[in-house]
Amino acid sequence: MKNTKGFPRFVLGAVAAAMVLVSAVILVHACTDGATTTEVSFTKAWPSCDQDLIRQLWQGWGVTDDSWNPAGISDDCNEGLPFAKVMNAIALIGGSPTVAGIFHQRGDYMLESRAVSTPYHDDVYLRFIQDHGAGVEAQSDAGDHTDLDCPIFNFPGVPTPSPGNPNAEMLAERSAVLIHEMWHHWQDAHDYDSSHMDGPQGSCTAAAGACDWFYPHAPGSSLPDGTNSDQIGSLNKTNVVNDIGLYFHSPYQIMTEFESDVAIFGSPVFMPFAIRQEAQNVGNVHLSSNFVNGAGFTIGNPVPFP
Repeated sequence: MKNTKGFPRFVLGAVAAAMVLVSAVILVHACTDGATTTEVSFTKAWPSCDQDLIRQLWQGWGVTDDSWNPAGISDDCNEGLPFAKVMNAIALIGGSPTVAGIFHQRGDYMLESRAVSTPYHDDVYLRFIQDHGAGVEAQSDAGDHTDLDCPIFNFPGVPTPSPGNPNAEMLAERSAVLIHEMWHHWQDAHDYDSSHMDGPQGSCTAAAGACDWFYPHAPGSSLPDGTNSDQIGSLNKTNVVNDIGLYFHSPYQIMTEFESDVAIFGSPVFMPFAIRQEAQNVGNVHLSSNFVNGAGFTIGNPVPFP
């Protein structure tokens, strides 16, 4: 059954052939290109130049639009260019935790963030856009694609984000943005309003189009069907009673839950400490500035709700 458009209220208590055609190495310049030491260290932590794996990510996450031609698709091992940075972001989602007691499992984040062949939303694709305006990292209008902008790729970016400082070129943030943007497509697929609210308002200090509700639930919380929120498939569930979101997610919420899982439970073998620290830093920026009703916790402190 389809749901009525709108925000539930909160209760206290975000092929192979085609690859061959672009395989010749050409010099490209897309954004303010370059790679941070964190980006480079993560590139070495997974088989980033495995062309079979890159082809799977390219296709599964819909990085197939010709807008990527000047953004490094022909130089896909170069972590200084946007295309390889998207591959890193997807690989980071693929390395997210699988332990009990987290917000959500790796498998759910992977399925939700995919562009095609996913139970979460209709097939979409990722498009590279140099500029949507100051500070815009990504944008998903109702439709069949998500735009990724230069601020999420620019080097050197902002190493210590703050509410008034765009948190661009942060690998953990880039992964979370993919999850955030694909959640807009989940909202569209389920007939929920996929727009953000304007700020500042309430506890949201962000600008126009950057405020959400936070629907509190603890990591591993019990759901009405007897499952827990940290089990595979639970991210794709809701519990809305009388238009009240008892178990529900907004785009900023799902990205901060991902950042919390990475920061606290990320594998020290696969995820360099700098990435986990980035996840905590940027996650706490969103928790403190993007929720009208306030999130009620910060990453690194106990979650105060059941």
